[in-house]
Amino acid sequence: MTGLVGLAFSLALWAGPVSGASSGWVESDNAAIRLIAEQDGVGQSETIRLGLQIRLYPGWHTYWRTPGDAGVPPEFDWSGSQGMAQATVFWPIPKRHVEGDLASLIYDNEVVLPIALRLSQPGRALALRLKLVYGVCADICVPVEAALALDLPEGGATPSVYRDLIERYALRVPRRDESAGLKVLSVARPDGALQVRSFSTQPMGAPDMLVEGGGFGAGAQRVTLSRDRREALFELARPTRPKPGALIITVIDGVRAVETVKE
Repeated sequence: MTGLVGLAFSLALWAGPVSGASSGWVESDNAAIRLIAEQDGVGQSETIRLGLQIRLYPGWHTYWRTPGDAGVPPEFDWSGSQGMAQATVFWPIPKRHVEGDLASLIYDNEVVLPIALRLSQPGRALALRLKLVYGVCADICVPVEAALALDLPEGGATPSVYRDLIERYALRVPRRDESAGLKVLSVARPDGALQVRSFSTQPMGAPDMLVEGGGFGAGAQRVTLSRDRREALFELARPTRPKPGALIITVIDGVRAVETVKE
C-alpha cells in the first residue's frame, strides 16, 4: 500500500488551461480529472457554475460527500485562486456499493460535481487554482492528488460546450424543495430507530433512502410502498453506535431526489 500511495501523490502536477472553459486533464493509473466551466468568460454575474469532471477507469470508483462504511470524500483547496469569494460543491445521487458487510456510497464510470462559484470581483478575470485529494478504490484504495488550473477571461458569458454536461449532472443533485416531485412527510425516531415516510407526485419505481449522521450506516433499509406507489415508508434499525446531532435524509427514486435535515 505504501508504494501505491506514493505513486498516487507523485501525480500532483498543475494542469494548465487547455481552452477558455476547461483545465487540462490530470491522469493517474485509475482516474482522470479536470475542471470545466459552463461559459467561456466571466460576464457580469456574481456567480458562475463549474463542474469537476471525474472519469474512473474500469473497476474503480470514488466517493460521495459521505462515503459510508469505507472510503473518503474529496478534499478541496482553492486557496491559490484569484477572484473567487466562495465555492459550493453539489453532489449528484450516488450508488450504493456493498462488499461483504461494508456498504459505501460511490460514483463509478464518470461523474461531474457541479460547483457554484461566487466571484469577489464580478466582471474581472478569474484565475482558479484547485488542489484536490480524492480516494479511488477497487480491491485496494488509493489517495490521488491533483492540481488543476482554470482561467476565465473578462468578457461575455457565452455558453461553453460543457454547459449541457454540467446541467445533466446538476439535475441529479437532491433538491431541498418539492421541485423533484418528492417530499418527506414525517420523520420519527422510535427507541432510536428511524422511520421516514415520503410522498411522490408520480408512482415510485425503486425508492431508496440515504441517511447521514446519527451513527446510521450506508446499508439498505426496509421499504414499504403504498398500493398506488406514491408513498414509501423507510425503516432503519437503531444503530449499534448512535451519535448525537442532526440527520440529513435523502429520499431517491431514479434520477429524482429530495434532501431534508432533521435536528
